[in-house]
Amino acid sequence: MAYDVIYRNGLIVDGTGKPGFVGDVAVTGDRIAAVGCLDGATAGQEFDIAGRCITPGFIDVHDHFELGAVYREDRSVLLEQGITTVFIGSDGFGWAPLSGQLLGEMQEYLSGLYGPTPAEWGGATVREFLDRLAGRLPVNFVNQVPHGAIRLAAMGWDARSANAEDIRKMTRLTEEWLDAGAVAFNTGLDYEPQSHATTDELIQLSKVAARRGALYAAHQRGYAERLKLGLDETFEIARRAEIPVHISHMRIDAAGEALLDQADRDGIDYTFDLYPYRAGSTLLLYRLPKWAKVGPPEKLKRLLQDPQVCAGFRDEMKQNYGNYSLVQLSCIPCDKYRHLQGKTVYESSESTGLAPEDLILELVRETDLAAMATYHWPPELAPELHRTFRHPKHMVGSDGFLLDGHPHPRGYGTYPQVLETLVRKEKCLLLETAVRKMSGFPAERFGIKGRGVIKPGNYADLAVFQLDNVAAGADFAHPTRPPSGIEHVMVNGQFALQGGIFLDRRPGVVL
Repeated sequence: MAYDVIYRNGLIVDGTGKPGFVGDVAVTGDRIAAVGCLDGATAGQEFDIAGRCITPGFIDVHDHFELGAVYREDRSVLLEQGITTVFIGSDGFGWAPLSGQLLGEMQEYLSGLYGPTPAEWGGATVREFLDRLAGRLPVNFVNQVPHGAIRLAAMGWDARSANAEDIRKMTRLTEEWLDAGAVAFNTGLDYEPQSHATTDELIQLSKVAARRGALYAAHQRGYAERLKLGLDETFEIARRAEIPVHISHMRIDAAGEALLDQADRDGIDYTFDLYPYRAGSTLLLYRLPKWAKVGPPEKLKRLLQDPQVCAGFRDEMKQNYGNYSLVQLSCIPCDKYRHLQGKTVYESSESTGLAPEDLILELVRETDLAAMATYHWPPELAPELHRTFRHPKHMVGSDGFLLDGHPHPRGYGTYPQVLETLVRKEKCLLLETAVRKMSGFPAERFGIKGRGVIKPGNYADLAVFQLDNVAAGADFAHPTRPPSGIEHVMVNGQFALQGGIFLDRRPGVVL
């Protein structure tokens, strides 16, 4: 029988977690046509991949790649990591259904995380937004209901609880996203305007998602030392809305693991994700006093111009930011302070002569709120990474973004970092376990049919690599250095990376 492509003699790590086995994989059109011993079969292209692994393409369940995947030249790093599917709407961020002033304000609010936003990006309706993506995607996109966008559309930036009419509006907008294939209702409860949502609001909207078989995916209100607070609310939503929950970018220590063990005993249906780096990243303003961040971007900008108000920030900032030696300035999009990118707040304070609090306020002000920071874990928390990755309910999500400057390396190296460091060097995970956490488990959890596992009939989203050659490239000193070692990547049966060369095709679709 003739196929379009045959990969011969590879170690097939199929995404299920089962032991890998040597065999052949054939592709015809956009599908996997056969798996096993294909002696006697022929194909238009054949590759002998003896000594290499062939796996499903990796599925990133928590990321901020939607703009970068469409517009940035360095979008190649997605394929170079073996990623074939990304999620949109993470942390409840979104640009639809929004228009006019509200769309402009949301574009401005998110510009630090996503970079400059083209005026066309967004949509007055969900369908308008998604239609603009057709033919422009290097990887597949999976939708989630972005709580921030639907709350803004229904209530503006109002810092109040939703009333019955607000809930009706948000229900309709949630259904609009679900009609377009959204797999989860996604929140970012530390961000505007989502931080003002009550637990009851989240339960009511989660019930809408649950009726359609979707999950509740949460950047919850508490992590680290406040993890119990965050989990209590998330699990209350799970119980009262009768919905499976997925927790974004969560690390666990022994106490956190005990909380999850109790959730297992209580019958809570949960999963969570984390990236393989001992640091987080978000806007530098993230740890400003909560009251100061309420409302649209212009409100905070006005506050930052008032010396008396800024003086009132300082005591709370000292507590919120903690050790300034662990806060690294990553992306500072202004000429005056661009030279501070990659330095810690402590180092930058020493070099500029500004107190750390004054420096942070100055950077947020001078960058129109867009300054980004990397927040490193204290050294004593290092063991939590292995504990987290070994948990059976964990899967990989990069939380990555593609930005100029000195961004967190997770956007440029997460999936090779898992393979190079956690599998090969530190032996934290078996290869088959790691691949499942990056492909089959996300597909199963979020109901992404026909992907995540190598088997006949599934879509041909595939990656080929020799494990010993895979290297992340990106690290905290060189955060945008590209990965290496992934040789071939297919998206929907088309080569997007061949022989390690990015082909700049757009074979991705909105799932």
